[in-house]
Amino acid sequence: MTKACLAPPTPLPGQLSKRTLNALARHGITSVEQVMDAYPERLLRLSGFGLTALRDVEKVLFPWQQYNPARLSRSSQSMKKINRLLPVYDFEALLDIGKKTSEF
Repeated sequence: MTKACLAPPTPLPGQLSKRTLNALARHGITSVEQVMDAYPERLLRLSGFGLTALRDVEKVLFPWQQYNPARLSRSSQSMKKINRLLPVYDFEALLDIGKKTSEF
């Protein structure tokens, strides 16, 4: 019986920025194949890995494509901003009295 020959993983190229390489390494992603498996949604969910790092990966590994995430609706953006600025109890109190995001 012969063993299947598996190619060794391809290391990440040195053209990626140090910041991008560190973000990937923190999450155990050390090969091109792992990046390809995680591209793009799983990469963007990694802590410390944002759109800038994704663009860096695309420039080096996927120069023919660019991922464009769906934009948040205006009301979703407002709600996220309010959630960051107000303590939870203040936000809930405003909702209880019927305030809408456009009134802030």
